[in-house]
Amino acid sequence: MYSVGKFAKMIGVSPDTLRNWEKKKKLIPLRTEGNQRRYTIEQYNQIMQIKENKRISIGYCRVSAKHQKDDLERQINLMELFIASRGEEFEIINDIGSGINYKKKGLEKLLALISKNRVNTLYILHKDQQFSFKELRNIMVK
Repeated sequence: MYSVGKFAKMIGVSPDTLRNWEKKKKLIPLRTEGNQRRYTIEQYNQIMQIKENKRISIGYCRVSAKHQKDDLERQINLMELFIASRGEEFEIINDIGSGINYKKKGLEKLLALISKNRVNTLYILHKDQQFSFKELRNIMVK
């Protein structure tokens, strides 16, 4: 069994968050004879499973060449403002490279997240950055 401080550190939240979860009946700890909170390994596994399965929105931004880096920064800023205004948890993935180059690091990361079913919504700014499902499947098979 784990104390509030140790359990909070293990799952990456503050002890106050654990106390709030208890008030909201999201996570009820066991109590010792001295009325101290204790958390179990089962509760740890449950929380980590939820964290691993959490889906987020992704904003994908890309430009074709390094000299367009200013445009990439504008895309990223616009994407951040848009998704944040929707109140969604998100991550921005960006690339510099040709649209027909399927070996870009950002694209590979995006495809990995999609294949693990971690993407709730994918936002893209320009029409040329859209992929058909057939293209995505072909990229993922390579």
